[in-house]
Amino acid sequence: LKRMEKKLDSLENIDYVVRDGENPPTKLKNNKIIKPFEELVKMYGMPKMDELDPTWFVALTTFVMFGFMFGDVGHGLVFLILGIILLIKKSKTYGAILFAGGLSSTIFGVLYGSVFGKEEIIKPILISPMNNINTMLVYGIAVGTVFILMAMALNIINGIKNKDMKKVFLDKNGVAGVVLYGIVLANVAYYFLAGKMLISLNLIIAISVILVLIIMFNDQITNFLEKKKEKATTPIVEKLFEIIEMLLSFLSNTISFLRLAAFAINHAGLCMAVYLLANMTTGAGNILIAVLGNIIVLVLEGLIVGIQTLRLEYYELFSRFYDGSGKEYKSIKTQLEE
Repeated sequence: LKRMEKKLDSLENIDYVVRDGENPPTKLKNNKIIKPFEELVKMYGMPKMDELDPTWFVALTTFVMFGFMFGDVGHGLVFLILGIILLIKKSKTYGAILFAGGLSSTIFGVLYGSVFGKEEIIKPILISPMNNINTMLVYGIAVGTVFILMAMALNIINGIKNKDMKKVFLDKNGVAGVVLYGIVLANVAYYFLAGKMLISLNLIIAISVILVLIIMFNDQITNFLEKKKEKATTPIVEKLFEIIEMLLSFLSNTISFLRLAAFAINHAGLCMAVYLLANMTTGAGNILIAVLGNIIVLVLEGLIVGIQTLRLEYYELFSRFYDGSGKEYKSIKTQLEE
């Protein structure tokens, strides 16, 4: 700003105004690999100047979630080829996203041993979804909890960046929330694996109550530590409802990731139905039904899985760390062209 003012002062017939207190525009800067995913971030909202750019997080999580739900070598390669065609036709953003989705589907298809819904062509490296339904559900929850913890870690980083100690330590998505969520999660997982609690139930309850109280009265604790004389204005009843909402959101957000496994199983079921119908006929009819059925699965399931991926991204993950109320930087040239 100082350099700009000096430059403007040196020019004749130039009037200008410096306005303070406004939300500065944001320009996202990412490498070519993850840059296309900026469009998914912008659909939710631009990060403010003091927020982390979540593009890399979106690229990673959407890549994993899409492939998890739509793991198929054949269908994945179709998406991949369509993505390349769009890239050639200079639709770089959506071509790259479609290419990434196809690559993810292909990788998970190899892990699942699925080629156009057929699971006898190649052997699964990791798991066959239809034959291991319960294990798939556990995998879905496991992936979801990792992503939720990552989102909470990003909230802590945002707090550190803004020097907001309440957000870092006392927030429901801060250190207190991470410990609360982590300790309950670890004990539930250990109970299912070993048949016993990692620590005693009484200790879990005691720690959880302390953490809930810290989150509930974080305003008062912050004012006390910072020696502020401000009084918290939020009624106790409202705080109680906020705590109930927080606990329910931990549960619902985690359970919501069951859809990762559900759609992987659903894919196998849909393809099985297509081939059952195809096998009722012979010759050209068999091939026609199989081809049309796969096209329907490709379009319908591809659309639904894409929507579900964005739903998990925006509601289960972004809500924990991302505000997105910033505005995009546009050069004067771009504004004139519009």
